[in-house]
Amino acid sequence: MVSLYCGSYSMNLSILNKIATSKKLQYFLEKSFSLELLLLLYNQNEFEGIENIYQVLVSPKPKYPAFKSYLIYLNNKNCINIDDGKIKKSSKTISLKPEVFLEFDAIIKFYENNVLLNNK
Repeated sequence: MVSLYCGSYSMNLSILNKIATSKKLQYFLEKSFSLELLLLLYNQNEFEGIENIYQVLVSPKPKYPAFKSYLIYLNNKNCINIDDGKIKKSSKTISLKPEVFLEFDAIIKFYENNVLLNNK
């Protein structure tokens, strides 16, 4: 599981700056829950059921229809995939687009390798 804890406040801001300047990741900073959504999708790889991911979020979130509209928005921005469910076709599977996953993974790996190792 990804943890963004760091003793350095400026490093946390550096991570947010990298996300904010990314053409794809920047959309995950637009809503109160969207950074948490990015972390959930990164950690889970995919989520079965829009209702399920909505229920898991602990950040302040909008009513369900607005949440679903935001997912469609992220899909239109080529940030996430919304596919037919693997377990139930009427349910949707949500996942990060591979290039979005890889870009966020590179930010996390850079952070782990350059900050966490230097603080030990």
